[in-house]
Amino acid sequence: MRQLNGSRSRNLLAIGVLITIVSIGLIAGPVSPVASADSQRMVSLYVDGQKKAFSSDATTVGEVLRKSGVKLGANDLVEPSAGTTIKGGQFNINVYRSRPVLVVDGAKSYHIRSAYQSPRLLALAAGLSVYAEDKYESAIIRDIVKYDTIGE
Repeated sequence: MRQLNGSRSRNLLAIGVLITIVSIGLIAGPVSPVASADSQRMVSLYVDGQKKAFSSDATTVGEVLRKSGVKLGANDLVEPSAGTTIKGGQFNINVYRSRPVLVVDGAKSYHIRSAYQSPRLLALAAGLSVYAEDKYESAIIRDIVKYDTIGE
């Protein structure tokens, strides 16, 4: 009998093990997982500056929030909406907390709480009519005495 070099022997052994595993799978059938793919979903929840990744059996965004102990304030936003159905696989949920915002339109000022980031959406949230030719600016309020608010 001829002796094979070490690397070739290992390759032959690996192929032999692979064939054995494949043939066992064909004879015994597929192995059933503990939980089906439909009952577990991988969720990435972004809330309060943190990312939480976990598996869940929740079927809607609202159910994930409830099971995670995330409470939404009156003007907080969740994306996608709380009623969105979660299908299997990977799913991302973003929670945006509201904050105080001062919207200034000429001589008029509006104090609102909003989770929107876009100046245009903030103007809409303040009840203003917006037009295509309007220009928007966003800035952090540094003089809280002058503007009588803390925020943006």
